[in-house]
Amino acid sequence: MKSEILKCLGKFPEKTSLKVKEINKIDYGDYTEILLEYNVEIGERVRSYILIPKKEGVKPAIVAIHQHASNWDIGKSEVVGKMDNKMFAYGFDLVKKGYIVIAPDLLCFESRQGNEKFRTDKEMQKMYERFEFCKYILNGSCLQTKYLHDLSTAIDVLCSFEFVDKNNIGVIGHSLGGQEAIWLSWYDERIKCCVSSCGVSCIKDILDYEILHNFALYIPNISNVCDMDEIINEISPRAVLLLSGLKDEYHFPLSGIEKIEIKNKSNLNFKSVKFDDGHKFNIHEKNIAYDFLDKYLK
Repeated sequence: MKSEILKCLGKFPEKTSLKVKEINKIDYGDYTEILLEYNVEIGERVRSYILIPKKEGVKPAIVAIHQHASNWDIGKSEVVGKMDNKMFAYGFDLVKKGYIVIAPDLLCFESRQGNEKFRTDKEMQKMYERFEFCKYILNGSCLQTKYLHDLSTAIDVLCSFEFVDKNNIGVIGHSLGGQEAIWLSWYDERIKCCVSSCGVSCIKDILDYEILHNFALYIPNISNVCDMDEIINEISPRAVLLLSGLKDEYHFPLSGIEKIEIKNKSNLNFKSVKFDDGHKFNIHEKNIAYDFLDKYLK
């Protein structure tokens, strides 16, 4: 099935030399925050935060992917705890638990919002995401393909450091970040453990409920090949945790989540937890997520 899905994803960008550069470095006492810049394609450099615990030795690492929330001016900064709302500062939480964390900006967010024309107001920021989606479709690709390429490059960056345990890399994300955590785990087998918070349902159910989603959800011809229950099943036997709000049907229908659970019930490393709330990542659910990562990465 993987080859058929790759056909749907279309043309991937070519990887190039990373040429990692340190832009800024802050010592927070028990960990160090470094703003990195590196190549994802020839002529395209992106910025990511990397958080490094002070404790010496080789350590497991996490790719922490930000949410969408129609806040295009916020990306990686929320994940590392620089915004007022700490609910989604899971990168900050995880470096405190001893993980190396890389938090990149996805295309269209924070440092990657396009030129000044698209930064004038929220409506133009929204139009930039639409513009990029259309551009990639016209070139035989899609926005999901670009996200996968760039996130896989973030793993390349992690693996370029000697202090990263390359055999113990996980991924975590909420909402759009949870969607991308699933897709990255499917695409890049260096991911050993995946946590998706309020980030997935079956695409058929999302369409049946007439729910509009982020542009990366829409992959040409994917509905004729598979759905997310099969994508997650292809990650097996690697570990996957889904956290889903019972009151989050506006984003991710429970009927689709139940299909995922049925399809993956034979995977002993698959776990699905439903909680009585909406599109959130509360402390109780975060503790479940962190315990899950600890089980498979430490």
